[in-house]
Amino acid sequence: EVLPPDVNESEWAFSVEGERIRFGLGGVKGIGEAAVEALLEARRRVGGFRSFAQIFTEVDPRAVNQKVFEVLAKSGACDRFGVHRAALASAIERMSDFAQRRRREIEEGQSSLFGGAAVADPEPDATTPQWDEMERLRAEKEALGFYLTGNPLSEIEPLLRRLVTHTTGELRGGFSGAATVGGLVTRLKRAKIKSGPNAGRVMGRFVLEDLEGSLGVTLFADQLQRFEPLLVDEATVLVRGQVRERGSEQELTAEEIVPLERAAAKLITAVRVDLSRELTRSELLRLRDLVTEHPGDFPLEIALRLDSTSVRIRPEGRFKVSFSPAMIAAVEQLTGSGTVSRLGL
Repeated sequence: EVLPPDVNESEWAFSVEGERIRFGLGGVKGIGEAAVEALLEARRRVGGFRSFAQIFTEVDPRAVNQKVFEVLAKSGACDRFGVHRAALASAIERMSDFAQRRRREIEEGQSSLFGGAAVADPEPDATTPQWDEMERLRAEKEALGFYLTGNPLSEIEPLLRRLVTHTTGELRGGFSGAATVGGLVTRLKRAKIKSGPNAGRVMGRFVLEDLEGSLGVTLFADQLQRFEPLLVDEATVLVRGQVRERGSEQELTAEEIVPLERAAAKLITAVRVDLSRELTRSELLRLRDLVTEHPGDFPLEIALRLDSTSVRIRPEGRFKVSFSPAMIAAVEQLTGSGTVSRLGL
């Protein structure tokens, strides 16, 4: 397990804490060696930082600027102070001004050491609106280079799992053939084709990341031209194509790319709810209410299995539903985990 960076626990390099690894401050993007050394020197001198404001007042401002404090907040290195990251980030300018005033007062002999009243360190404004989970994780990845305390795909995993044929983990071990894989677009690169009938045209390659790993995806010139507008960094997509080995790794040659939000409309023909028992009247009424609360484009099918009998029911057209994480969670709370699935390609 890798622990996030921490201003009171991390060293320059990664370090071992029991059976876990602590992320090193030197691994945080935008913090140089001089800034880390200034932080560590101040930490040793005061015996550990007690507040976010204290870092500003104790660390040499010539080595640690506001940009460093910004990436410290984004990376989670200051989470120990019990204030969410958006509040920390929004407080940086105010904290910096406070630290400058305090240093000036000390230089002018106006500190409490000379009889003045002690001034409490200011606190970040906890009422500052929090970043939503996606924004928080994007900021974390910007600071660390990858997601550490979560993944944007976690919330949509049930939907994603129902739309793909394979995860990246399931493709390991020499798999080859057709597959549909979903995840985040990262590290798109373009390269000019040097020879052959497509010489002079541009092909592309990006890394598709899901919750189990990553997979290289290649796009020939026609596919790149067609799908490039979809390949924004961090976009969530489904990629259909052929998997084959490339050296010691596997690669997916893309044939079709669909944004996840449009994938349901492209790949689903109906939404099915599997029941292994008869529902009571009140449960049926509740299922009807849940369906109407999540309207969408897909016909609903109810599959009832009792002993050796199987019955499929297609309610009338006004009961078309969405196939969203919210719909799946709501219905499965009534009918049981894994009972909602898609029908289609």
